[in-house]
Amino acid sequence: MTCVQLREKELDEGAFLQEARELCALCRRYGVPFIINDNVEVAVVCGADGVHVGQEDLEAGEVRRRIGEDMLLGVSVHTVEEAC
Repeated sequence: MTCVQLREKELDEGAFLQEARELCALCRRYGVPFIINDNVEVAVVCGADGVHVGQEDLEAGEVRRRIGEDMLLGVSVHTVEEAC
């Protein structure tokens, strides 16, 4: 599957949300899934298809609780133990 993931470490929350909304609309226009990196709230508010978090971010179960069952959830892992 091809998708677009927005990773943004420099913008403030408002500018990040605006960029996410614009990219989400563009991805929808072309039928491409849109993923937000590391920011669950922006993913939910902009209507992204999913969110990706790392081991140092929110715990995957907590993210799933916040995003519901319909959004994609990606989690970075470095070991088999982290994947379980």
